[in-house]
Amino acid sequence: MQINEGLMNFILIVIILGLMVANFFARKAKMERSALGRVVTLLDELRFNERLAGVTVMMGQKIKKFRTKRWLSNQYKIDFVPTEVVKKVAGAYERINGINAQIDRAKQTGADSHLAGVDPTSVKGIVSEAQYELREWLRTNMDNPALQPKQKGLFGGLFGGGGGLFGGRR
Repeated sequence: MQINEGLMNFILIVIILGLMVANFFARKAKMERSALGRVVTLLDELRFNERLAGVTVMMGQKIKKFRTKRWLSNQYKIDFVPTEVVKKVAGAYERINGINAQIDRAKQTGADSHLAGVDPTSVKGIVSEAQYELREWLRTNMDNPALQPKQKGLFGGLFGGGGGLFGGRR
């Protein structure tokens, strides 16, 4: 049984695309573990929470909890960020945790009347301020080599970014 040339080319393209996708995800994961990556993921979470705080909740509509996963995993790993910025972000998450606790208590009782006292929009201002401070710090320190990821992507930069086969920085 012989495999024709078209099928071989298709298989080769699928393998190359698979390697490129794997490289993308490996580099993304590596970036999230870097110093700047931790700040970027916190900024993304704050951005999501700000949008959620801006949503007006109608009667009978389900209230969503704010995200805190990135803060919980990175709050002690951002000691390179100035203390005043960290305090602003910590204050925002303190308020977010308070709202999340109110939502949890209201859901435990099962009564919609308890949800009426929960106002997710009350954190919008402090979340916006924290996001602004963190974004400004990131903008100032984006090119700081000490905060960049240390290693190349999967396969030693084979598909870019590390001076591999297909270009990138050298």
